Amino acid sequence: MTTLAEQIAQLITSNEDLQAYFLAKRDEINAAVTAAVAAVPQSTKSFYVDQVNGDDAAVGAQDTPLKTIAAAAARTPSGGFCTVRLMSDYTFTSIENVMGIHLTVLPSGDERRNLNFQSIEQSGLRVMTGIRPMRSPSIGFFKINLNVTSTEADISSLAGLFSSGHSANDIAFTLALIQCDLDLPDAWNGALVSEFLLTSLQAYTVVGGKPGKWMTSVAAGSLTKDLPFIRTNLVSL
Repeated sequence: MTTLAEQIAQLITSNEDLQAYFLAKRDEINAAVTAAVAAVPQSTKSFYVDQVNGDDAAVGAQDTPLKTIAAAAARTPSGGFCTVRLMSDYTFTSIENVMGIHLTVLPSGDERRNLNFQSIEQSGLRVMTGIRPMRSPSIGFFKINLNVTSTEADISSLAGLFSSGHSANDIAFTLALIQCDLDLPDAWNGALVSEFLLTSLQAYTVVGGKPGKWMTSVAAGSLTKDLPFIRTNLVSL
């Protein structure tokens, strides 16, 4: 028959064993939670882009910038927020996809940056380089000059600097222009946004916006209150 002292010793030993088991399980659970959190893609991304000296295989930091906006967008998980800081002026040489993210483009410093768009031939048509919004992204520009460097009048009348891929996933996006300048030549037969996009367009302190150049196939001076497919703070297009 065990004595009272022996029973107490057994209880102490059992308690110590239970504590050791709990601590081991706690560490195991903490390690599993840490690994699970680390596996979740970071939803907020910030990249430096330098079209002159950048490399799309780089990290995207200030001393190792990316080369293209498309590369920055592709590294951002769907639904995430991507900030692109332009270290040099940027010319679109193709149509770059921005898919299902919130993209903001701004200068890397105090100096304004030029974002240049040009015409290219695609499937026998003259179209504009630029951005193809896919899966309802939002795109914003801050202190950026958007310049059309082509003056051809024979480009497709549907050519927009932001144009859809003509699928069910590509018909809605939000565009915000804040303290931006637009250089859209009168002879240019295009517009800022493709007509196939149901757009929320917000423009604040924008210089150079021209009637008839906001959205393809929308007549100059059209009142936005009569256009059910667009939400905007502009009175007319």
